Amino acid sequence: MAEVTARGRIVDAARTEFLGSGIGPTRMDTIAKRAGLARPNVYRYFGTKQDLVKEVILREVRAVNAQRRATISLDGESADIMLASLVSGAELITGTEFLSVAMRTDREQVTRFLISNDEDLFATQHQYWEPILTQARERGDLRADLDDDRIIRWFMSANFSLVTLPEMYPGSTTAWFVDFVIPPVLAQGSVHQRAIPG
Repeated sequence: MAEVTARGRIVDAARTEFLGSGIGPTRMDTIAKRAGLARPNVYRYFGTKQDLVKEVILREVRAVNAQRRATISLDGESADIMLASLVSGAELITGTEFLSVAMRTDREQVTRFLISNDEDLFATQHQYWEPILTQARERGDLRADLDDDRIIRWFMSANFSLVTLPEMYPGSTTAWFVDFVIPPVLAQGSVHQRAIPG
């Protein structure tokens, strides 16, 4: 139990320091001090600062996914469910202090993590999207030539772009998802493709 508590204190301290100083300038000794631990103990749990950044991001993403899962029903049309998930994800990320600040001020550090094909982040996102995509695929609503991994990576990159560079996407986020993000994954000619809300 002491190990879980120490690990949790380190992650909490890192989140606080990253918010206050930014990811780049934050030093591991500052995190250790805030966590009430000696610096070598921090490295016992996290071999590098990048490992700690990753853990903080993963914790935040899991919280966002839990909120989405609690509010979005799997009842309804596949396109509507995907749209609600994408819009909710963008809104929750923007509304989550750490992710919002990190994605806007520490873009380089966060981008490196996200584009590194990190398997833990991808597994977290896969766990969220799997029931949605499985249901859509069973209904024949998804393109057969796209596997779920590619669709999830597409959704991740679209959400990241919309959140980090909002100035590039004037108007409604919903409209961008409806017009450009969801249609490429839908089966051609499906009723759902033509009926996607605007």
